[in-house]
Amino acid sequence: MYSGRPFTPVLSSNSSLNSTFPLRPDVLGDPNANVPSGLAFNPAVFATPAPFVEGDAGRNSLRGPMYVDADWGLGKAFQVTEKTKLQFDWQNFNVFNHPNLGLPNNVVDSSGAGQFTSLETFALPQTMQFSLKFMF
Repeated sequence: MYSGRPFTPVLSSNSSLNSTFPLRPDVLGDPNANVPSGLAFNPAVFATPAPFVEGDAGRNSLRGPMYVDADWGLGKAFQVTEKTKLQFDWQNFNVFNHPNLGLPNNVVDSSGAGQFTSLETFALPQTMQFSLKFMF
């Protein structure tokens, strides 16, 4: 388990600064308070700053959802003869089949602000594997 990755709230347009970098919004309240159902943060607490002014939202000021993954394995080695051994292994990955969500939409003035649109690509579904090894 680990806490969510940080991300930065941005606006859809950066034309007031004539820049290639996304424009950050102003923060009017706590983005983690009164979060609407199904969203990661409250987009209503962000506002567009005055023209030619950078907003006061901090870089990486929001956190994505936490990542949870539980793996375990079980193994047993059997001595067949003095010089040979048989080893059996059973491994389970993502035992609880927990879905790990990706980062939400960070464009706070868009219609999908705060919505989750993807699952993490490195989070495998629940998987098991068995192995049998003969050592001589």
